[in-house]
Amino acid sequence: MVMQKGNMPTVLQQLVTLPFSHFSEPLLSAVLFPTLLACCRDNLETRAILEEEMSFQILEDFLKSESSRGIHLVRVLLATEDEAASVRSADTASVASSS
Repeated sequence: MVMQKGNMPTVLQQLVTLPFSHFSEPLLSAVLFPTLLACCRDNLETRAILEEEMSFQILEDFLKSESSRGIHLVRVLLATEDEAASVRSADTASVASSS
């Protein structure tokens, strides 16, 4: 929430309007993209702000790319996503078995 609140432009707005090189150069995007993904994690409002300036598909493609696997923040994001999916699956199985 800190990323989308405060004086205009907000931190999130500043991040998505960085120079093109931050989006095209692998060393810069390897820092920017995981940061943007973390900002949008489970936050539709933040994602909507981001999507005013760029396509979220760019971040999803980055997340799926082989080059992102070595980035610690990406591994954390994927691990928490896997844990959440396991919890949802266990909850669904629990509901089904109690029916």
